[in-house]
Order: sequence, then C-alpha cells, then structure tokens
Amino acid sequence: EIAFELARDLSARAEPYSPAEIDAAIGGARLALEVLGCRYAAPEHASLPELLADHMFNAGLVLGPRIASPNAAPASMTITLSVDGAEVEQHPGIHPNGHAKAGLYWLANCLREQGLALAAGQHVITGSYAGYLDVPANRDLELAYGDLGVLKLRFVVD
Repeated sequence: EIAFELARDLSARAEPYSPAEIDAAIGGARLALEVLGCRYAAPEHASLPELLADHMFNAGLVLGPRIASPNAAPASMTITLSVDGAEVEQHPGIHPNGHAKAGLYWLANCLREQGLALAAGQHVITGSYAGYLDVPANRDLELAYGDLGVLKLRFVVD
C-alpha cells in the first residue's frame, strides 16, 4: 500500500473538499504494509460487530521509505517479494480504486460529512495493490513496489 501523510488538517466543514484541496494537504507519501492478524481463534465464526471490534484483521501498519512524490503512486505496478535475498514471487499490483489517492478523497469527505476531521501528521492508507501475502516469520523480507522503492522488514516470533 501507499501511506499518504497529511501536512495540514482537513477539518470538518460544510462544503466538500476538492481533490486539489486534499492534494495540497498531503505532505508526503511512503511505502506501507498493513499487517493482518486476528485475535479470534475461529474468525469465520465471529460476527461482523466482533470483527469490527478486532479492527477487521488490521493488526498494524509498517511505514517504509518515502517515495519521490505523492503523485508518483501509480494505478498499477509489479509487487515483488524476496525472502532472505531470493525473489520468491511477483504479483501484478493493481490499486483497487484505480487511483491511489481516490480512497483519501473519499475518506476526507466522508469524515467531513460526519463532523470529523483528518489531522496533520496522520498517515492514511487507501488499498492494497496485491491483496494478502503470506510471509514467513524470522526471515529477512523485501517488498519491491515497482520502481517506487523497497520496503525491508522482518517479523520476529519468539
């Protein structure tokens, strides 16, 4: 995913925000990885309210390196997973909204309609390019986001 970092608040107000106003509030963008997990032993038996309380499988967010520009986030790119330095899989990454900032435009105005705001310093992710990737623990992982950059990490399980 791409995480857009806000440099300015997008406050609750009566009139909708234009894409240009939202773009002007973005201070930068980073490669990001949403970490999935569930506290339920059998999530297939959990109700929607229970899953919502568990953050719909969102167990965290890893913020990676900055990309050159928030406008550099493409509609599609190849996502390459390497483990311990060896490439193990590639995925044709396609943004689910067709545009990486589309979800931010929607969120800012949806919150505005509810009297809520987005604040400077917050990071907003807007959708996965490649869906769920199962990765091993205790190994060096690299995710290459097309030509945007590489996110390096390691999930440690004791």
